[in-house]
Amino acid sequence: MEVRLWRGAHAVTVRLDAATATVNDASLALGAVSAGPRATAAGGATVEELHVEIDGRPRRALVARTRDRVLVALGGRVYAFATGEAARGAGAGGAASGTVVAPMPGKVVAVLVTAGDAVEPGQPLVVLEAMKMESTLVAEVAGTVKTVAAVAGTTVDGGALLVEITPAA
Repeated sequence: MEVRLWRGAHAVTVRLDAATATVNDASLALGAVSAGPRATAAGGATVEELHVEIDGRPRRALVARTRDRVLVALGGRVYAFATGEAARGAGAGGAASGTVVAPMPGKVVAVLVTAGDAVEPGQPLVVLEAMKMESTLVAEVAGTVKTVAAVAGTTVDGGALLVEITPAA
């Protein structure tokens, strides 16, 4: 099976077979894969817990899917991908739009930025706890933080706006 996802303007090709996952040109050995609970979050997103062995190490991932986005929480980080042809432009709400949303319902553990802060891609913005796992949501674009809607200690619905970044010109 082959899937093409978009992270900003960059295509990511994922190929899966019985024992290997290939992401672009990097191959990873897959062991046992099992699915945990699946739920439907606000806005119609489906959230699924996956247990997988990657290169001999057991890993737990949370995958949230909407019609045009896939969010993967793995190793304490959240990766946002857009799907489909419309994703190539990464328009408003796309993977690199500067809009950071909760990938699933959870509790905001920490807010690491304030309005007016300059951020770079990969910079941590918010720490979210969901399904007993903490994930750090990071900036997908360079720019200036316009809005911080996340408040530490509060719970949020899946799809809730947490941080909005005005992309650098």
